[in-house]
Amino acid sequence: MDLNATCTHTYADQNTPTVITPAVTTRTRGGMEITSVTGIAALLADRIDTITDEAERLHTFEVLRTARIYLRSIGDEDSATGRDDASSWRESRQIATDYRGTAGLPVSAVLDLAEQIRAAL
Repeated sequence: MDLNATCTHTYADQNTPTVITPAVTTRTRGGMEITSVTGIAALLADRIDTITDEAERLHTFEVLRTARIYLRSIGDEDSATGRDDASSWRESRQIATDYRGTAGLPVSAVLDLAEQIRAAL
C-alpha cells in the first residue's frame, strides 16, 4: 500500500492542476484511537480511470477528493467518528467511511481500501 501516491486533475476552468495526496492523522477520542485517511482519490485513481462515462468519472473523483476513511481501535461500538449516520461500517465496526458511493464506484471498494490501509498500518 503506497500511502505516498498522488494523482492530479486539471479542471476545465483552471490552469493549475489539483494534486491529491493521501494524509493519515491519528487522534484519541473517548479513550479510543481514531486514524483518519484523506486524499483517498489518489489511492483509487486506477479504479476511477476505469469509469467510462466522463461525467460519472469526474463526479466520483470529486466525491472521493473530500471523502475520508476512519480506522479505530477496539472500543465503544456506538461512536467512532461522531458521524455514525453519515458513515458506512463493516461488521467489525473498526473501519468506516463517509463516502456514500457513486454509480461508478461502490462503497465496498472504499471499505476494501480501508481494510488494506489498516493492514498496512
